[in-house]
Amino acid sequence: MVLTVPFSDYPAVVKRQELVDVFVSAHNKHTVLSAVDLKKSVLITSTSDLGLAEVKSKLESAGLHVFSGQWSEQDTLLNQNGVQEAFVVAVAFRSREAMPGLWMDAFPTMPTPQIVLRTMYDEFRANDEIGNVTYEEFIKLAHPNVVILNPGEVATFLSQKEEC
Repeated sequence: MVLTVPFSDYPAVVKRQELVDVFVSAHNKHTVLSAVDLKKSVLITSTSDLGLAEVKSKLESAGLHVFSGQWSEQDTLLNQNGVQEAFVVAVAFRSREAMPGLWMDAFPTMPTPQIVLRTMYDEFRANDEIGNVTYEEFIKLAHPNVVILNPGEVATFLSQKEEC
């Protein structure tokens, strides 16, 4: 089970679960946080726009132990040819057109829906596709639906198809 919380609430939520070890890593322009309780099978995640050093400082001042790395539900996988397999993501969203929009991407490790949506938002902002809409407004207007396929699911789909 994955619990994603805002960065501002992260230290309190982690402590409430009686955890003290937090792993942080850089992902695009964000810092990804993860803590896990293996006995309860709970993964607690968050993201921050702050840099690694500042996130680490804030977490340590809250009494948490911070390490480099990232917990995920699945490890990065290599296929039989030694090529890294990807987590394929798709986001359906309300658009100005009659048809809904569809945005796709791939990640080397299992992203959270929050990371997927933030990456999509950042790309749309960088390409000037949404103007000065804030992230919160974007989510309200887009009504996004996130789907994440892990490498095993992608392999299953591929194995069910005949060669074209």
